[in-house]
Amino acid sequence: ILVFEFDGTTEIGDKTLYAKWTQNSCSITYNANGGSGAPSAQTKYCGTNLTLSSKTPTRDGHTFEGWDTKSDGSGDDYTAGGKYTSNTCTTLYAKWKKRSYTLSFDKNGGAGVCNDKTLASGEKYGTLCTPTKANHKFDGWYTAKTGGTKVTSDTKMGTSNVTLYVDVNAVDGGNGTEEHPLKSIQVAIDSIKHVVKEVYIHV
Repeated sequence: ILVFEFDGTTEIGDKTLYAKWTQNSCSITYNANGGSGAPSAQTKYCGTNLTLSSKTPTRDGHTFEGWDTKSDGSGDDYTAGGKYTSNTCTTLYAKWKKRSYTLSFDKNGGAGVCNDKTLASGEKYGTLCTPTKANHKFDGWYTAKTGGTKVTSDTKMGTSNVTLYVDVNAVDGGNGTEEHPLKSIQVAIDSIKHVVKEVYIHV
C-alpha cells in the first residue's frame, strides 16, 4: 500500500507522478556601444528561436548597422528584428559606421584650386588649400566670413557639412584695406629720395 500526503491530506492507493519541467533560459542584453537608446534585455529559451528587438539605438555622426556579439564588430552579426537561434546567451553590441560630410571652401574672391573634401565625423581636416589674391595676405581659414573661429589641419569634422571662409578682414596684414599698387611705387621713390638726401648731406 502506498501512502501519499499532499498539502496536508493523506491519500492511500496507487498514484502516477509526473515530472515537472522548466525550460532553460537566459538573457540577451544589448549594449549601445557608444550610442544611446539600446533595447531592454530579452529572455531566450533554449531550443526556441528568439525574435530580437526591432528598436535601434542612435549615435551622433554614425549610422547603425546592426548588432554583433563583440564590441569591435569581429563577432557574429545580427539584424534588428532578426532571429537569434543560438542557445548561448550573450550581449549584443551595436555596430556603427561613421557618416561622411563635405568640407567646402569660400575663397572670397581669391584664386587657386580648393576642391571640396569628404570627411568622416571626427576625422581631421588635413591639408588645407592656400588661395591667393592680388595685394592681399592670406591669413588662413575661418568658420565664418567675419568673426569666425580660425581652423587648422588638426580641426576635426563634426556631424554636418562645413564651409570655410577667407576672413574679409584678413587682407593687407589684417587691417581690412586693399593696398593700391601705386602705394608700393611711392614708397620705393620716397626711399630713394631719402638715400640721395643722405648722400648729399655727407658730401
